[in-house]
Amino acid sequence: QDYDDDDPNKKFRESRMRYWEAIRKLRLVFKDETGYDPIDHIYGYGDDLLQDFYKWVEDTCGFKPTIVNGMITDKYEITDEKKYLIYVIKYGE
Repeated sequence: QDYDDDDPNKKFRESRMRYWEAIRKLRLVFKDETGYDPIDHIYGYGDDLLQDFYKWVEDTCGFKPTIVNGMITDKYEITDEKKYLIYVIKYGE
């Protein structure tokens, strides 16, 4: 996505886009490791799968996504700085 250079929120918007791109990559890694796509809960597989994904993200990447109404938001809490640093190096922000 291209933003105007004079956009006062440019860095925030770019950072948020990198975060969502990283979440998409994590979704694919989770799917490769478990055989399940975390968005399958939308198709009636229940919230347990989505909760498993959230827990997996926290355990493997060192951050806990903020969840509102069962969906990831653009906010998160770092729970393990070492794992989070590896996540940032591997996947971006």
